[in-house]
Amino acid sequence: EGALVDAIKSGHVAGAALDVFEKEPLENDALRELGDKVILTPHLGASTEEAQLNVAIDVAEQIAEVLRGGEARAAVNIASLRPEIMAQLKPYFGLAEKLGAVAAQLADGPIESVEVAYMGSLAEAEIKPLTVAVMKGVLTPALQEGVNFVNATYLAKERGIAVSELKSQEETDYVDLIRIKVRTRDRERLVAGTLLGTDLPSIVQVDDYAFNLFPTGVMLFAPHQDVPGAVGRIGSLLGENHVNIFGMQLGRRAVRGPALMAVNVDEGVSDGLLAKIQGLQGFFDVKRVVV
Repeated sequence: EGALVDAIKSGHVAGAALDVFEKEPLENDALRELGDKVILTPHLGASTEEAQLNVAIDVAEQIAEVLRGGEARAAVNIASLRPEIMAQLKPYFGLAEKLGAVAAQLADGPIESVEVAYMGSLAEAEIKPLTVAVMKGVLTPALQEGVNFVNATYLAKERGIAVSELKSQEETDYVDLIRIKVRTRDRERLVAGTLLGTDLPSIVQVDDYAFNLFPTGVMLFAPHQDVPGAVGRIGSLLGENHVNIFGMQLGRRAVRGPALMAVNVDEGVSDGLLAKIQGLQGFFDVKRVVV
């Protein structure tokens, strides 16, 4: 309060309106002495007759909506779900977030749109909470801890990212499948995944390549030509730099044709090491992904 008083007196701040004070009730006479340059009110804005009437109406409308089977649209945190819906969706939240994180880190440049398709029994489910989880995964690599299930949708809108949902009855090899398409100005990346058993997330497709990859920790996605020695070259380079491989998957379109290698490693991969991998014969556009 003292700094605010000084700033107003010096003209750096033209005026201020406060309803919370360092000590309550207000003890700082210096604020009162600023006259019409400040507005001082008790912290009771919600206690007017009009506000209380509107709150009562809003609560009654939301209770009626929930009793009809709808959602509480003004929940303070993540939207509430009926227990039976939460039981169905809960195993998929981790998968959805990991798929979003992988797709975002594979993309080149600012993301313009995200399309999330739900297949299998998920096509009959209440999918909006899962889409929120996808967007949390998409945004977290860039914004870090500032993203949560409450603000993910708002942050996407604020950044001009168009988000769309699809429910598809298209037959797949899996009981349930979540497929994400992330688009930038110049490129589209596709990542699809499912659950193995009851709760183990697995990536089963990246672009046109089939996988059975567990998204965990640090991963390298390394496009290359499918030629003898490619796996050995990247394995040797990682070993020389004391990076341990604990999983590797290889997807390819044709023998000796374009291929995509996905490598799970125990240690972090520095920018310098990533550049060395990029320089290996036959490798290009190598991505480091952390989930």
